[in-house]
Amino acid sequence: MRHDSGRFDEPKRRRGAAATKDAILFAGLRGFCAHGYDGIGLRDIAASAGVTAVLVNRYFGSKEELFSAVVDVAFGGDNPFGGDLSTLAMRLSHALIAKSVEINDENADPLLLLLRSSQNPRAAEILKAGITRHFAAPLEAEMQGADVSLRVAMLLAQIAGFQLMRDVIRLDPLVSCAGETLARTLAIMFESQIAPR
Repeated sequence: MRHDSGRFDEPKRRRGAAATKDAILFAGLRGFCAHGYDGIGLRDIAASAGVTAVLVNRYFGSKEELFSAVVDVAFGGDNPFGGDLSTLAMRLSHALIAKSVEINDENADPLLLLLRSSQNPRAAEILKAGITRHFAAPLEAEMQGADVSLRVAMLLAQIAGFQLMRDVIRLDPLVSCAGETLARTLAIMFESQIAPR
């Protein structure tokens, strides 16, 4: 289960095929976030899930297909871009400030999935498809005006860049700035892409 903080709770271990599949999926999520696509194998994920590598292949077919399922879980859930476009910039800025990514091997966060897996070309394609499906396409369907696809891409880049600079690089002005001041500044930047042109 995903929380507003971006963290995922490990599902309660049940019996049966659905429980086994969930355990593998969660182990894959944590493993890929911690080590990246190239840094972990199916045997490691299977061991973390308490199953054999044969079962991972049975449920997901391949590492690539497991990664694709993990991306859908990481990017899924409530759409942060839904609702009234007139308040989206401020809602996004408050959500980003409230969400602080802890950069460690225990945290399963979409930002970590991006940072640690995007060096692999196939993983990058899967990530791009997930971003398009879960974030870009819904936004493009709602936004008005010229250059919508470009503006959506710029908005997503601004969000990812902010998270990178605050949570990974820990750029001092972004870490030390008062929440409401930072939220207003972010909202102005986001609104420049959201507002119709």
